[in-house]
Amino acid sequence: MTFKQQRRVTRSGRGGNSRSGRLPAPAYFIVLLGTASVTASAHAQLFGLGGGETIEHARILTGDGRVIEQGGISIRGDRIGDVGADVKAGILGKSFDATGKTVTPGFIDVYSGLGIISGGGAANALSKAADGWDAYAADVFEDALRNGVTTVYVAPRGPVGVLGTSAIFSLGRPGGGRTGSAIKEDVALHVNLGSGQSALARINTFNNLRRQFREALEHRKSLEDYKADLEEYEKKIKERAEKKAKEEAEKAKSGGEKKEADPKPSEKKDEKPAEPKPDAPKPEGPRPGPRPGPPRPSPGGADGGADAPEDATGEAPSDEPVKVFRSLISGDDAPFADAPPATGAAGDAKKEEEIKKPAEPKPDRAKEVLLKALDRKLPVRIEAHRSEDILNALELAQEFNLDLILEGATEAYLVADEIAKAKAPVALGPAQRSELRADNEFRRHLATSAARLSRAGVRWAVGGGGGVQESRFVLANAQLTVGALETEGSPLELVTTRAARFLGLEGAGRVARGARADLIVWSGDPHDPSSVVERAYVGGKVVYEAKADK
Repeated sequence: MTFKQQRRVTRSGRGGNSRSGRLPAPAYFIVLLGTASVTASAHAQLFGLGGGETIEHARILTGDGRVIEQGGISIRGDRIGDVGADVKAGILGKSFDATGKTVTPGFIDVYSGLGIISGGGAANALSKAADGWDAYAADVFEDALRNGVTTVYVAPRGPVGVLGTSAIFSLGRPGGGRTGSAIKEDVALHVNLGSGQSALARINTFNNLRRQFREALEHRKSLEDYKADLEEYEKKIKERAEKKAKEEAEKAKSGGEKKEADPKPSEKKDEKPAEPKPDAPKPEGPRPGPRPGPPRPSPGGADGGADAPEDATGEAPSDEPVKVFRSLISGDDAPFADAPPATGAAGDAKKEEEIKKPAEPKPDRAKEVLLKALDRKLPVRIEAHRSEDILNALELAQEFNLDLILEGATEAYLVADEIAKAKAPVALGPAQRSELRADNEFRRHLATSAARLSRAGVRWAVGGGGGVQESRFVLANAQLTVGALETEGSPLELVTTRAARFLGLEGAGRVARGARADLIVWSGDPHDPSSVVERAYVGGKVVYEAKADK
């Protein structure tokens, strides 16, 4: 074999087919794309691309019961990029050394009054918690962050009845010295049955609430009637217009046919004019005498006893005009009682006026909010503490088919079976209360209320209790609640994953890839009373540091 032949064999692919050892073009593209993606991911992890920072060497409580004894959490924007034992900061990325510290999700208070300005006056369905948020209440916000709270559910404050719609706020700092931004607005319609009032006042509050819902339904009925009447009105107007157009078309058509029936002017020229007929002989008779003058009135007058003079025709003149004139002066309508109805153009115009456009009901925004609740597009969250008020709330929900959430519910354990039957979740307040008196709504408070609700199958969550500064005690309330539960569960889960599910917050209350980066760095275990918050992240940004607080 010559050298050239050997070279040809070598170039042929060592097997005779020059293409057998090559990848097709699509395969090259897939391999390159995969290599590029892996390389990009490796570079992002290696060099810390994508912004944010990485918390390293931390003990991580994920919020759903898992524990990573030592691991890292990467933050990308307002989300968690990755979490695990092998997550490290890149060469060029920022890192926070959390050796000996514990990281948890930020706490969620499902029943808070943090940052809400007290309202006054009558209750109003149009009030919004988002409008009453005091973004410059720096002290109360920092106090909440210092205790691990990053998210709160708040409702408008006011007297009793319908108070408006609630909202969920995160305690981030958007800038300008402000704190807090609404994650969700119009979360639920908030109602207070006024359990602290007298029995008669509570009955009046409940009856007024029922009346408002009924009036909202009547408002809807008036809108539906108006819509139907408007459609009927438009239908009649259309029919009248079509009828009028048809009549005009027929009139135009008949006029054209009549014109065609007449002879043309050219045809009339050939016709001879008719010859005049000879005059008929006039009848002979006496010549007319002198023209009679006006008749003289008789001695008896118009209504006198003498005969009335005859006119030129030989008949007595009618006295009807005189009677009509006297009736007009006296105001008597008798001469016109038997007058026939108006006809012609005037009658047709009167008939046209009978089709009147229906009057549109006045808009009522407050009733529109109530209608959203009646359509179950807006949950109704009712604060009620006494067992009688709780039963009234359940009755109201059944009557109007409301999506009910009970709030406070101090005596819920007394009617737990009824609550379970209605499938109404409960947002509980403080596990311990100091303001217990024999005549107030908290007189039958029990720390074991949550345990009894659990046994009855009621879904519940625990919050701070609706006060301005009670959010800082949300973990303590959870610890006291779990202590009386006699079931498995941790206080941390109550104020993180369970609270997020209760409020319908997806991607919150847990440490996981893609979850919202609301994180708390503790000096030790958060269940240890000696542990303090050293750093708080909200939406991936540091909003609190203990060293800045000293």
